[in-house]
Amino acid sequence: MDSIDAVRQYGISADMIAADMHFGYYIRRTAVERLRHDTILPAQRKGYCEIDLVGISLGGFGALFYAVHHPAEIARLFLLAPYLGQQPLIREISTAGGAKKWNPLNVADSDYQRKLWLWLKRYDNQCACPSLYLGYGLQHKFASANQLL
Repeated sequence: MDSIDAVRQYGISADMIAADMHFGYYIRRTAVERLRHDTILPAQRKGYCEIDLVGISLGGFGALFYAVHHPAEIARLFLLAPYLGQQPLIREISTAGGAKKWNPLNVADSDYQRKLWLWLKRYDNQCACPSLYLGYGLQHKFASANQLL
């Protein structure tokens, strides 16, 4: 059973599409562009104006990173144990006392993990950001990063 069938099994009425965001898109740094051109823009052309992104693990990172680049296009983010960066970065943020207190210097344009956290650092109820729903297991390998979020 695929994820769409699993959602339908619970009687949730929603139009859904599963984007094939394979690892190659992330390596080539084309994930945001592919998701936008292959999924989001066609949905908007069909009249959809409230679009939610759901992502698990790396897909959660992809959903967040899409929202970094196009926040007005996304209504809600549903993230399950999202990948939020490598452990040295997570320790750096944790050691600083959390994202709000973390102040990195000279973040390179290519440092997509720090760019994501800089955006998350500004994320609060006052920003024009999509609503964010987070789920993760306390024993999951990404739990420390998810707790920071």
